[in-house]
Amino acid sequence: MTTQQVETATVVGTISTGGNATVIVTSRDMDDSPKTFSVAVLLNDGASTVAEKIRDALAYDADVSEKFLVGGSGANVSLTSHVAVANDSTLNISIANGTCAGLTVASTSTNTTAGDGLENAYATLAELKTADILNFSDTSHDAVLEREINAASRRIDEFCGRHFYQVSEIRYFTPRNHNILDVDDIYSSTGLTVEFDTNRDAVFDLTLTSSDWNLWPYNPKNGRPWVRLETTLINGYSFYVIPKSVKITALWGWASIPDQINQACVMLAQRLHKRNATILGQAAASAVGVISMKIPKIDPDVEMLLLDFRKRLT
Repeated sequence: MTTQQVETATVVGTISTGGNATVIVTSRDMDDSPKTFSVAVLLNDGASTVAEKIRDALAYDADVSEKFLVGGSGANVSLTSHVAVANDSTLNISIANGTCAGLTVASTSTNTTAGDGLENAYATLAELKTADILNFSDTSHDAVLEREINAASRRIDEFCGRHFYQVSEIRYFTPRNHNILDVDDIYSSTGLTVEFDTNRDAVFDLTLTSSDWNLWPYNPKNGRPWVRLETTLINGYSFYVIPKSVKITALWGWASIPDQINQACVMLAQRLHKRNATILGQAAASAVGVISMKIPKIDPDVEMLLLDFRKRLT
């Protein structure tokens, strides 16, 4: 399906003290999320007037307008995703009194329409439909094409042994030795937290500081992530070689999708779509009759694009 997500907040109340209302927009897909806005309101502004001022503030913000169409009427403020993507459960518009008074605090907005579409994909629908690829101008194939893009993206993950989308979460690791810990791809040191279970009791009782480790490679090139932590021994800490003894909170994945991964995804998704017409295989006529042609497990050119991105321990 290709459904654009819609999130709606409703302003309740009348301004009894002029000042600024506080609006916070949170989104998985928006830069600088959560982003706080101070919206100037006047004494006796009603809910519809306040909502209109909020809509204006959001519509003129570059981060919000890049991802959403700002809309709504009356006391409602809505955000509609420009493109159909998998539903963002974090999307939220909260409204509260800042320096003003009179509004009813609404910390949670309503997911009016759940999004449905591409999820952590390495190519867009437009890229696959372009004249140079499939040359589709209508939307009748969109649902099938999205499944093929998603399938191609996950196949790339499996082949490479890593993912190129971004996610923030907790993961657990077992050290290689006392000084080296191989980790999944880390694309930013922001918010990086490393904790140890020192007693084998599943309690992570020791939190390291950034001076206790080095990220490797020391000088990553071409947007590549860090894949290893090495202890510095500055404070005398070393890794405990115990299964699942290290807990890491980090931003995992790659900062951006490499061009090779994008191109491989387009090619693989295109192949998957064309494969629908050759479900029994490919055949060619010859002087001796029909010759069946074996379809390789992975396109050689796709493999060429991906080989340098296969994860390997060093």
